[in-house]
Amino acid sequence: MGLFIFVFLFQFLQASEFIKNYDDYKDDYWLYEAYIVCEIYQIQTSKDWDCPTSFEENSGITYESQESSYASDAEVKVASLNSLKLGARPYKNLTLMAKMFNQWDIVSVLEIMSPGQSSPTQKLNRRLMTILKNSENPEEIKKYADVFVLPAYLILLEELQKLDPSWSLTIGSHPTGNYTNRETIGIYYRASKVKNIETPLCEYEGKSCYVNLETKNDNLHNRFVEYVARGVFASEFKVGNNNMTVVAMHTRFGAYRSIFLTDLRRYYFKKQFEDFEDEEDLIQIEDMLNSKFETSRYFEMSIVAGRIAEYIRQRSLDDQHKNIMWLGDFNLPTQYESGDDYAYYWRLLFRSHWGLGDYNIFVDTPTTYGDSGLASSYDHFIFDTDRIDFCDAESAHAYNFIDPEEDESSEDYLEYLKDFHGKMNAISSKGELKDYFLDSKPDSVTFFGMTLKDFIERKDEDNNELFDREYLDKELTDYYEKFILNFQSGNYSSLTEVMSDHLPIVMNCSGD
Repeated sequence: MGLFIFVFLFQFLQASEFIKNYDDYKDDYWLYEAYIVCEIYQIQTSKDWDCPTSFEENSGITYESQESSYASDAEVKVASLNSLKLGARPYKNLTLMAKMFNQWDIVSVLEIMSPGQSSPTQKLNRRLMTILKNSENPEEIKKYADVFVLPAYLILLEELQKLDPSWSLTIGSHPTGNYTNRETIGIYYRASKVKNIETPLCEYEGKSCYVNLETKNDNLHNRFVEYVARGVFASEFKVGNNNMTVVAMHTRFGAYRSIFLTDLRRYYFKKQFEDFEDEEDLIQIEDMLNSKFETSRYFEMSIVAGRIAEYIRQRSLDDQHKNIMWLGDFNLPTQYESGDDYAYYWRLLFRSHWGLGDYNIFVDTPTTYGDSGLASSYDHFIFDTDRIDFCDAESAHAYNFIDPEEDESSEDYLEYLKDFHGKMNAISSKGELKDYFLDSKPDSVTFFGMTLKDFIERKDEDNNELFDREYLDKELTDYYEKFILNFQSGNYSSLTEVMSDHLPIVMNCSGD
């Protein structure tokens, strides 16, 4: 008993000491929030998570399960999903998402976000952070930590661990990007099938990080890096006897709107392709320079690819660390759309800038959808099949979670999905929707990572209701109109509320 009390107090004193280090992060609220969330989660779960104490040394946070040991030479499935503001949109069905993810073993998730600053959950969390950073009382820390609303990415991890305790998460320590589009990238992985290991792509020793894209010998390049839309997240895994570095990224969707950038980009491209003599190549390059949207995306990809290629060469990495798999939402289609040959642009990129192997792009079918159905092919795997020969490129495909009859789904996921579809089709009023969420079967985790019952009963630090009835009524009305009515009319876009407007992409690999 004495040992338990000692450990109990030690954990809270540690948390208190960390919380009072707020001044170390006062210039970056999001960074501080990620660190304090890790400490609070440690208090809530009584587990020793890898909560970093310095951004410079730890640009990734790891929540690794200790429930099982790594021993895999079996088939491993790798997936990637742009989750469409996971954590910022209140209606994500995290139970449904976890059941889908549980069919795979490594899942890269883009667009992890926090609720808006005006949301009740974020207002509560910010008040609690202010209280906690000034507190030294372990009991008070425990009290307020229990009230803290955990982010959706950790609730999703808990939903996954209900299905397999070995599910783990490595995630960027802070959101990156401009103010209105700041997002974090996380990689969920099954620790019983793959092992997260240190990667030389991180400047400081670590299993994951945002890759430093700047280079000491190219000031022009560094000026371009300022306009890369978001951080590029890398993490290395042991898959059986093989190493594989997963590089996840999400390029800008819109265009650069600065004349200065346009001129800089033109100079950069001419410098990049100055040794090209083929007239057709030069015509295509000139077309790209005159194409605002597509060139912006290509340009960003080129910056990132070139820097990582240079970084690997500079560090003279061993062969085992050169097995790089790019995956994510590149916003660059491979199909002919709007009369442009995008596949040609990709070939120029591989030829001119990467220089690390025979890279190829996989998944060239539609991966996004709107009201009328599937649309652009934006999500891809990119890798050298000679290096990563333990993955089956032919198996790479977009996974259609919209279709409840998807024949490759696990029985558990299909049963839940069909039940969910059936319940949604049967709802005819907002009152029935409320009853559905209060029903214990299925016990869907939604509404900012809570069941509706928890959502209704949630209290703040003064034991007042966090969500008043007017707010709740508005949320239910929005959900009924945005999801239920659209769902029943057959609009694909209804699924954006509970899942995403992107399909996951999936590929089979082997540990042999």
